[in-house]
Amino acid sequence: HTHTHTHTHTSINTHLVGGWIEMLLGSGLGLVVGLLTFLTSAWTPLAGLLELISALIISLITGFFSTLVTPICVVETTLAGASWLLPGLTITVAMQELAAQSYVAGTARMFAAFLTFLKLGFGLAAGTRILHYVHPDASVDECTNSLSEWWKIPLFLATNIAFTTLSKAHPKHFITMLGCAAVGYIVSYCGAKYANWTNDSATVAAALCCGIFGNLADRFLRHPAILITTAGILMLVPGSIGLRGISEMMVNENVVAGLGFGFTMIIIALSIAVGLIIANVVSQLQRDSKAKILGLTRALRRKAMRQYRRHRPDLSASTNKQQQHEEEEQEAQQHQKPTRRPFERTGAHLM
Repeated sequence: HTHTHTHTHTSINTHLVGGWIEMLLGSGLGLVVGLLTFLTSAWTPLAGLLELISALIISLITGFFSTLVTPICVVETTLAGASWLLPGLTITVAMQELAAQSYVAGTARMFAAFLTFLKLGFGLAAGTRILHYVHPDASVDECTNSLSEWWKIPLFLATNIAFTTLSKAHPKHFITMLGCAAVGYIVSYCGAKYANWTNDSATVAAALCCGIFGNLADRFLRHPAILITTAGILMLVPGSIGLRGISEMMVNENVVAGLGFGFTMIIIALSIAVGLIIANVVSQLQRDSKAKILGLTRALRRKAMRQYRRHRPDLSASTNKQQQHEEEEQEAQQHQKPTRRPFERTGAHLM
């Protein structure tokens, strides 16, 4: 899993702003997060401090590297290092439950995600304070370095393979999960870049396509719809935006910018929830219409067979009555609850 964490954070950096140095450093930070996850799982008292300790170490490593070695995109590299710890999926599920009027579960998930953001924010703030105490002239400004757009294709594949591995999915689901993730990412990317859609519109469309893809996979391939859909929306969840908001409020002490990031995070999470709800409604309407058509077809066929048997000249009246009686008995047995037979003892049970 630590090796998978490395690949995840390497490829995540390409979807943010950063170059090859940030990518390699992000892979190292992913290895550190994987080791910390392993250690905290082995020692239970540290499990609740995983996010805080990871954010503190990530902040110190990126800050000292940018100060002592070479200037890098500190904020982007920090986000890449902490990407697997971000509760973006938890927030999305919470918004979906709140939209479905499941207030208790949705509120509990939302509060848990908020606590995770607070622990990450405390860790980043503590690391920044230590860095400025040791090096008062340290700079953590963002940069605009970025790789070519073509690098997003192979590294997108690496990202989703790492995510599916960390999700402990069965290998037979990998191709379907990768296809759903590709559909969601292509719709979101092309909608925002070429169709000039807003962020929330592109997110709703991408989530809708992922939900329909997951339901189709469940219907034709018997793959769990929730698993396939989750793989599709992992690249859409707003975890990094929430961490930016907490970082602005706790590190830079810019409350207005932090609240702006927070509202953006909620809007994107709600957009994903709306898209998934619409996809479920479409799939349910399709199932209901198909069931009604099949029921109507069977009823018409049964009625036609009855009329045909009544008007056949080669059948006597007694035969018609007997067949009609048998059909009525079959219909009554279908609506009647099965009765339990009493237990019969045989010679084999008594031996």
